[in-house]
Amino acid sequence: MGLCRELLTAVSLFVRAENIWIEERDTMGKIKIISNPYQKRIAYQSWDDCNMDWKAVGGSSDLLKEKYVTGFFPFQVKEIVDIIIRDYEIPNEKVNIVFQGTEDEFKELRELCKVGGYADVIALEKSDIFLENARDIFPDINEVFDENLRPLIMQTGNVYEKIKRELEKYTDVSNDVIPICVLGNYSSGKSTFINSLIGSEILPSGAEPLTAKIYKIKQSLYEDRASVILKYDEKSMKLKFDDNGFRFSMATNENVLSKKLTEELSVLKDTAMTLLVNKALEIINGFDTEIDDGKISDTIEIEVPFVSGLWGEYKGQFVIFDTPGSNSASNKSHSELLREALRGFSNGLPLYLSEFDKLDSTDNESLYREIEKLKELDDRFTMVIVNKADAAGLEIGGFTKEKEARILGETIPKHLYKSGIYFVSSVVGLGSKNGGEFFDDHYAELFDEKKSKFSDKNSRFYKTLYQYNIMPEQMKKRAVSLAEGNDNLLWANSGLLTIEREIQIFAVKYSSYNKCQQAKLFLDKIIRTTTNEIEQTKREREELKKRLHEKLKIDEKELIDKIEAASVSSQSDYEHSYQEYMLSLDGKANKEFTEELLKKQEAEIEKNKQADNNLEDRKTDADHCVHKMWDNFSSGVKNVISKHSMDELKKLGKGVVEDIGKVADKYEELNDIKKKIDKATADDLLNDVTKEFNMRFDTAQALLDEGSRHFWGERTGMFKELLIGIVSGTSVLDVDKREELEKIIIAYGDIVFEHHAEEILWKHNFKKGFRIGGFEIIKSDKLNIDKLVKVYNNELLTNITAIRKTIETSHTDSFVKWKENLADVVTSKIVEYSPLLHSQAQIIYEETERIIELEEKERQLASYYETISKMMDWKKQL
Repeated sequence: MGLCRELLTAVSLFVRAENIWIEERDTMGKIKIISNPYQKRIAYQSWDDCNMDWKAVGGSSDLLKEKYVTGFFPFQVKEIVDIIIRDYEIPNEKVNIVFQGTEDEFKELRELCKVGGYADVIALEKSDIFLENARDIFPDINEVFDENLRPLIMQTGNVYEKIKRELEKYTDVSNDVIPICVLGNYSSGKSTFINSLIGSEILPSGAEPLTAKIYKIKQSLYEDRASVILKYDEKSMKLKFDDNGFRFSMATNENVLSKKLTEELSVLKDTAMTLLVNKALEIINGFDTEIDDGKISDTIEIEVPFVSGLWGEYKGQFVIFDTPGSNSASNKSHSELLREALRGFSNGLPLYLSEFDKLDSTDNESLYREIEKLKELDDRFTMVIVNKADAAGLEIGGFTKEKEARILGETIPKHLYKSGIYFVSSVVGLGSKNGGEFFDDHYAELFDEKKSKFSDKNSRFYKTLYQYNIMPEQMKKRAVSLAEGNDNLLWANSGLLTIEREIQIFAVKYSSYNKCQQAKLFLDKIIRTTTNEIEQTKREREELKKRLHEKLKIDEKELIDKIEAASVSSQSDYEHSYQEYMLSLDGKANKEFTEELLKKQEAEIEKNKQADNNLEDRKTDADHCVHKMWDNFSSGVKNVISKHSMDELKKLGKGVVEDIGKVADKYEELNDIKKKIDKATADDLLNDVTKEFNMRFDTAQALLDEGSRHFWGERTGMFKELLIGIVSGTSVLDVDKREELEKIIIAYGDIVFEHHAEEILWKHNFKKGFRIGGFEIIKSDKLNIDKLVKVYNNELLTNITAIRKTIETSHTDSFVKWKENLADVVTSKIVEYSPLLHSQAQIIYEETERIIELEEKERQLASYYETISKMMDWKKQL
């Protein structure tokens, strides 16, 4: 008995321990990543099995380190996943990761989970809560500004004057220009690197840092046109270049610098356009150093063609900023110069250049902080570029993980590593674009020495610099695949192709996040400015009304107060009954689909499709083929039995195989026809449902619009009767004046609604048309009717509710404006009977009009703000 008891106790303890282990495993093995790139935040939650809910990851988890909370998720994804595996993996179990964020971010996570051993330890799941990609919604946000906000802002008077500069700034921010800011020490080869991006020797190189100027280099729209723009002695100078030479613009005044440029450039006959630009910049640099009169502007703008590379694939435009070396003795105000040059830009891409043996340099501690402070740059995307990498003595075959870790621990990567560290030979990259034709002898000699090492696969010293890049693993896999598949070996192996591709990805996919947030912040500022203007105007009006009332007789004050009180109380009563009335219309407008109705409709369509495709005849034909097969088989068996012949048996076997093949072909053909019918039925049914949705949408819109107009039309009559009752019952005014006021009230015009429903229902709030992209289609291509009904009814209810609320707001505003105007007319008339107070009453009337107008604009601004916020807000997958 004792042994049995001990065994039972041991089993009980084992079961309890097993249950505890399972509970801990479930709790620890499931984690959610919540990434919001608009707000620059990443949050983490773990599943709490006891409470059956998610809870925030806390304590000392490495996931809560700043770079994993404020960084850009695609660049941190590998490190984040490694931490999750380390902290949450259970032996023989997969870690369940649920991702909540944008589709682009999820793709990066999914790509990572396919490489290495991640697929064996991670079960990846996509949350049904998601954010739209910025690149998908930013065009819509811009459309809001261009079509709706800009005209509205222009009409706001004082508000427009106060936010005019911000509007201009947002216009600059919202365009398709992508600023690329090249930073780094003197001697890191910034000019050569920029020349390799451009594809020609535009920027001169020198043995010493010649100037503390910033070059702002734009893409020219034409391959045979270039220009250099600067200021000398505060006066603009523009030098134009083409295949025929150079000339100054008509607006350029002659000065010492222009004379020197003309003198030295004129001797260069039959010189290539790019070389002329190079020489002009060299002259300007030399002039600034020799004369040092401080008259040349800090920023020099250059517009030249960008040759070859990936530039043509981006529909927008790139602007490259070449900054002075941050350790240059001539550079006294690096951040001030850069901030001024970047004015009007946002979402700039920082590229920090260094040589390999300078990655641990401590010269630029202050520059790291500058990059973080410059709101024109998004430091989440900083690229560290290791230039002259071909001369760095890199070990053959790439870095080990230990070597990568040591590099990431060095000073520059430690402060600036975000999207990756990229290795490049700028001279080889430039040579890949200009065919090895260099103006500079030093460049030409270097290229000749290096060319075979980057293009001859059989060379003992064959180099592929892209293999040294330190990047998120899933990104490096794509980058290596791209480089290995490119026929231009010099471009790919120099590392330049990978860098240009990452710049392009930033421009196309990532640059819009900051622009979207800037739009929201800008609109928020407009609303606050408008609200302040309204409050200020109200204070001024109330003060004026107070002074006016003090001058009125007591009985006149009481009459006006009674009119104003009636205006306020009636509005409250009207709005309460209006809500009930509109909700009753809401119910009439919302005609739901039923599953039974849709299935009946589907069956009817399917029946017609079957008839069109002769399905019954095909079934009969297939059945006949089966019967024939059995008849042939039966006959063959009889022959084998009666003749006892091996030949008959072989004949039977051959016939069976042939008949089975024919039957299989017939049924395969029949199944193909059925699938075709199912697909066509699904398409037709969805088309019918979409048409029905649009029809019901239009019907609901008309019903709600007409009903609302009718309601407020009746209330205008009721309010007039209310005012007439107050006026006719007063003893303050004599009979003639009472009759005059009654006539004014009766004759006062009908309410004018600001907009028709079509104008109110702005297209980005109500995208007319039924979205069908989320429906599940089963293998037979039949629609999931149950889900279709739910989605349809939910979409229709959501849209009708939104229509009703929008019409309610617009029509209520129109009535309030009408009512307050009428009350002011009556009040002004009462005051007018005291001639000395008439002018002040008119001012109050005008101020009231202005307040009503501003409040209407404020409501519209708030509506657009909500629209833009919703675009960037979390959505639920149906």
